Amino acid sequence: MEVRNVSSGGIYLVGTPEQYPDLTPGRDLGLLIFGSEEGLGDDPDFNISCHARIIRVDAGFPGKRPAGFGATIDPVDEDARERLTKLLLRADHFRVGDPRR
Repeated sequence: MEVRNVSSGGIYLVGTPEQYPDLTPGRDLGLLIFGSEEGLGDDPDFNISCHARIIRVDAGFPGKRPAGFGATIDPVDEDARERLTKLLLRADHFRVGDPRR
């Protein structure tokens, strides 16, 4: 699933209830946050295992945000928590369309 937003305690997953009928409020799931950054290859810092719980289903708002699911996230262990913190710190300096990237 595409991730629209992530923070230390939550994530917004893009999709609709028709695409993902099992994602209902209260649903617990395992979540692996992963990505890539030029020059880092398969850096394990981007593989972050978390427990997640769906807390809301959002219909979206045309032109502003896609339909999706809000979920809490909790890294599975201290190592995963540290990797998430580092990822968020790196991402804090990234802005879509920023010519300095």
